Amino acid sequence: MAMTGLELARIWSEAPALLPHSAGCACAGHVGLHLDPAAVEADVLDYLSERYSSGVHPELVALLQARRDERGITFASWLTSLDAVRLPEAARGILLADLGVTIASLASKGSR
Repeated sequence: MAMTGLELARIWSEAPALLPHSAGCACAGHVGLHLDPAAVEADVLDYLSERYSSGVHPELVALLQARRDERGITFASWLTSLDAVRLPEAARGILLADLGVTIASLASKGSR
């Protein structure tokens, strides 16, 4: 079963890969680097837009484009809002499942 937008937002907000680490943190390979959440979000949106561009779910392409055009709302807030967005159930399930796999992978990468 796909996660809800609220669950995805929580995982996104807590993903260790997106949080800054100190220079001595073993999880960062002793280098003070972290992923830029805005860049990761853009990569996720690009990946999913390409995945959905076959025309099977044009509503998902439109939703992702609308997200790119938004200003002033965090990605976590947008993820939460997905629970209330009007989408066909099949499209909602695909989107939430794809986002779930992608965001969960970020959470697991930072915890190694």
